[in-house]
Amino acid sequence: MAFLLGTEISISDLEEGDLIEFYRTIYCHWAVYIGDGNVIHLLSNADDITGKSNNKANIGGEGYVRIDDIRTVAGDSKTYRHNDLDKQLKHLDKTDIVMRARMKVGSHRYNLLSYNCEHFATECRYGEARSLQVEWLLYRFARPVYREMQQNGLLGILTSPAIPVWQIYYTMFDNSCNRALVKLN
Repeated sequence: MAFLLGTEISISDLEEGDLIEFYRTIYCHWAVYIGDGNVIHLLSNADDITGKSNNKANIGGEGYVRIDDIRTVAGDSKTYRHNDLDKQLKHLDKTDIVMRARMKVGSHRYNLLSYNCEHFATECRYGEARSLQVEWLLYRFARPVYREMQQNGLLGILTSPAIPVWQIYYTMFDNSCNRALVKLN
């Protein structure tokens, strides 16, 4: 989630394998930069490439991975290079990141909570599918349920919160984040 504005960079400053975040008001769309102004990204069947929904909810099922121009995907969205997880996870070599993304082009599984565009992008870069947006939502809404279960003795169902809160705050509000606003014109 794009809460901090990093330094401003141009497309020519992007490197192959960088994660790109497109801020879409209530969620962020993610892609992998592959060079020459292009990105590879996972879409649900309910979205077009600029993130506009066709009014069909797609929680899970089929999606597709495609290559598009970064400006086309951005549309009117603010666009960020967002490699913040580099602080927590070791990223793969940029050639391997791009190769992983290219291998997935075509029809692909999609699930809003367990494998969305952010999961796809982080899996390509780190070898681990993560979505901080989903982790934040799970923490935000699962934590009260967890507390209730603790108080009512149902601790066996849920043994820990969905994600440690310090990871969320650290990633979203750390001033040394690895995020930069991409100037698209």
